[in-house]
Amino acid sequence: MASLKILLSAGRKLLPVLMIMLVGLLSSCKSEGKDMKAELFFTAEMVNLLHAIQRKNEITAKLLIEQGVNLNVHGDEGITPLLWLIMQKDAAAVELALQLGADANFPAMVKINREGPKPAQPLAILAGDGDNKLFSMLLKYGADPDSRDESTGRPAIFNIVGHDNWEQFQLLLKAGADINARDNTNRNAALYAATLLKYDFVVKLLELGIDFNEPNKGGVTLAHAIETIFEDHRRNSNFKISENVYTAKKMLETKGVTFPPPTPKEVKAQQGIK
Repeated sequence: MASLKILLSAGRKLLPVLMIMLVGLLSSCKSEGKDMKAELFFTAEMVNLLHAIQRKNEITAKLLIEQGVNLNVHGDEGITPLLWLIMQKDAAAVELALQLGADANFPAMVKINREGPKPAQPLAILAGDGDNKLFSMLLKYGADPDSRDESTGRPAIFNIVGHDNWEQFQLLLKAGADINARDNTNRNAALYAATLLKYDFVVKLLELGIDFNEPNKGGVTLAHAIETIFEDHRRNSNFKISENVYTAKKMLETKGVTFPPPTPKEVKAQQGIK
């Protein structure tokens, strides 16, 4: 018994570290999620419910829910029952939980770098390098395509762009995602993609009609981001410019944007950004 108490105590001391790992590693299908025991996060009643769901024992699961066990709660470190099931990479169990009333939009409360806890919705956590089947399933059961992870300040579409996940991108579009959704620096997905030099996404988003004029909080516009690439090339001819960059620039020019565009300092002065 003493050794068990020591083990549980050690496990709880590791929870903050594990939760940071969760945000970064959950969707990359690592093995750590399966090693995170439900007992470390939830009450005995919830553990029983989760295990019933894992066994696909719908009768027992419904009985526990009728007795007051709620799937939409926060366990230790802000984890939710649905997110814990997602970590187990068992699609059938996740779907059963959703059918039993787990809210696809109910956020985990994530604390990163001593800030928070801040809400992170399941779809936003899975976005990018997460399992595409689970991502699609969450949308099927009502997940908001504009789900956000406020621990990073970004909507789901940003992680999708960052990880070049075109399948999830198409799923979001089909679900009606707002391509102009902005992060906490006032970037939209096109400006974010430009920051990462992912101009295939920039071109696609421009084709879809994304706002290209609105600057971020620093006064940077999409046109300025493109112009900096050409400036780098002028300083160093060995710096290669991709065909998609030329395409994006031409698309902006056809929409009335002139190059070189205003600098961030000029944009901030023009728009009164402080």
